[in-house]
Amino acid sequence: MSHIHVGSNMPGYLPEGDIYCTDTIDDALGALRFDLQDAADHYFELCEAENESQWLKGSDCCDWCDVGYNVAAAINRISNGDAAYSMENGGDVLFNFSPPEGPDLSYWAVLTSGEHDGCELAEGEF
Repeated sequence: MSHIHVGSNMPGYLPEGDIYCTDTIDDALGALRFDLQDAADHYFELCEAENESQWLKGSDCCDWCDVGYNVAAAINRISNGDAAYSMENGGDVLFNFSPPEGPDLSYWAVLTSGEHDGCELAEGEF
């Protein structure tokens, strides 16, 4: 039996934030989608458009919008079932993003061996 850890980090570093632990793919992808939506909102808030016509260019608007639309595409992979299919077939889900400033960030859902009830991260959840 396995369970799933969900989190984010700078590649090559330990996660700085909370890692979620669950025993269902739906819960894991829901948590991942929530984290990705926060990231997309953050990137779109940093949009450098000076007027609406620039903003309407979509990902061509600025580098921040480009990353925001990349995150939106990752959310779409969750919504259309691609991410669930990957996990159901023994794979992990990993999305990497490179904002124009600051470190790259990875968002992931990873299948982990062992029982959910015995996981230290699961304490206090559910």
